[in-house]
Order: sequence, then C-alpha cells, then structure tokens
Amino acid sequence: MSSFQTLDVIPIWGIYLLVVLIALAAAEVGYRIAQARRQHASNDTTSGVGTMLGSILALLAFMLAFQIGVATTRFSDRRQLLIDEANGVGTAYLRTDFLDPVLAEQSRGLLREYIDVRLAAIDPSQFTRGIARSEEIHSALWAAARSAVATNPDSVSVGLYIEALNEVIDLHTKRLMAVTNRVSLSVWLSISTMTCLSFAIVGFHNGLLSSRNTIALLALVLVYGAVITLLADLDRPGEGLMRLNPQALLDLQRQIRPPSP
Repeated sequence: MSSFQTLDVIPIWGIYLLVVLIALAAAEVGYRIAQARRQHASNDTTSGVGTMLGSILALLAFMLAFQIGVATTRFSDRRQLLIDEANGVGTAYLRTDFLDPVLAEQSRGLLREYIDVRLAAIDPSQFTRGIARSEEIHSALWAAARSAVATNPDSVSVGLYIEALNEVIDLHTKRLMAVTNRVSLSVWLSISTMTCLSFAIVGFHNGLLSSRNTIALLALVLVYGAVITLLADLDRPGEGLMRLNPQALLDLQRQIRPPSP
C-alpha cells in the first residue's frame, strides 16, 4: 500500500483545489511565455499550436475516461465482494449448528466479532488493525474447525461448515486485493504531467492570440479538476462521496446478534 499512501494524505477536496491551482498556474506560465514570443510568431505557428492543443486535451480526456472506467469497475467489484462476504459469513454462522455445542458457541462468537471488525475496518484509520484482527479470527475459527474434524472425521455436516469457513477466508483475500488494487503512482504522475502540459499549451495559445478568456479557461479548469477528483474519489474505498454501502454487513450484524437476556 505504500505506493499510494503518499497521495492519500491529501484529502479529496484538497486534490480538487490542488488540480485547479496547478492548472491555472500552468496556463498563466504558458500565457506569459507566449506574450514574450508573440512578436516572432506567425499565423502558421498559432494554427499549429491550436492543433496541438486540441490533440493533447483529447488525449488527456481519453486517459481520464479510461482510468475512470477502470476505477468504476473496481468500485463495483468491491461492492459485490462486500455482499458476497456478508452472505459467506452468514452461511458459515448458520452451519455452526453442525458443530458440537461448545465449538459452535465459540465459533459464533468469533464470527460475530468478525463482522464487527470488518465494519470497523471500513474506516481507513482502522484498516490495518482490522486486517490483522481478521486474520487472527481466521486462525481461531480454523483451529475450532480442526477440533471438530478430529472429533467427527467422517461427518458430512462438519465438512459443509469447513467449506463455508474456507469461503469466508477466500473472500477476505479477494476483498483485501480489491481494496489495495488502486490507480498506480505512475498513472497519477502521467495524469499530472499531461494536465500541466495541456493547460500550459492552453495559456500559450491564448497568449499568441493576445486574448485571455478567463471565464472559459476557469470553466475548463473546473471541469477537468472535477473529473480528476472523481477518479481519486472512486479510487479511495473509505473516503469521499463514493463510499461502499455496508448495509449487507450491518443487516447480518443485526441478524446474528445474540438475544438480549
């Protein structure tokens, strides 16, 4: 996770503000350079810069669209895995009835704690601790399952419980991979570089034309800033506006809660 932790220290709103400021600064630099060179520029030069401007903005838009498509797919995968995990834990909880009473009660308590831990781990500040505790619970559940097999080695019912428990552990691995599968640092650097160059050329083109359409430039910057911020939002599972709905886990937590005395 270290490759993106550096970027995660910047809040979502901070990314939007940073993109807007960098884009405006790049446009201003480009404008000033063009103003200094305008007297030496011909109409062909201005036309060529306009063509380049259209191409690089289109390329940046394509790259952002592609990355948002990938990030949206990953977000959907995370949402489905959360639902699958709730179903898997629910199945394992029901199948604890196949164990002897002592092991069954022990396993139910561990599974109830497991759901609590998974819900707490949605908070990025609790993520590392939650993963560590989840894996400890896996070990405890598996030890109980081994004891059940040792007691009833030929039991089909115990085998069904172990199958459900194995699915819970597999889904943990899948969810962990889905959470850590993020937009790479190299992609963020590419987007940042292309954004700076694009808006520098926008400013350069305006400088050659001796016209500064501030409203149009600001609108373009705000739109691109919003798109890049959306990408960052989709890429952060526990932050921003695009968050996973943990309702499936909350429903399961309520269903398996022990009855009040």
